[in-house]
Amino acid sequence: MKVKDVMTRNILAVESDASIFDAAERMKNHDVGFLAVIRGNDIVGVVTDRDIVVRGLGARTEPGSGSVAQIMTKTLYTCFAEDNVEEAIKILEDREIRRLLVLDDMEIWKGPSGCFPSATWPPKGRHVPCPARY
Repeated sequence: MKVKDVMTRNILAVESDASIFDAAERMKNHDVGFLAVIRGNDIVGVVTDRDIVVRGLGARTEPGSGSVAQIMTKTLYTCFAEDNVEEAIKILEDREIRRLLVLDDMEIWKGPSGCFPSATWPPKGRHVPCPARY
């Protein structure tokens, strides 16, 4: 099975200079816990609901103050849409992370196109070291 067969498509993005409040509101309105962070046409990080709580509120900042750039995760882990799911799972296990951004075959991230794992992965009875719903 290929990553493209099970990835979440059309993930949402937020500009790096957006406020933490704006990112949280976008997550709430779309019932997601993960946003790609962009600056212009480039992806510069990701922000999760956990980043907002731990790095935003946990740092005892005024709720919603500051920018997404201040709390985002800057290290990006990726895989390709054509990769086998087993390869993507190995990256998740080796890096002890929960999500991968999915790149096309030209190694270009063309906007918020994909994230692995998806809400429908893993299939019943399959253990994956990450939440299936985020």
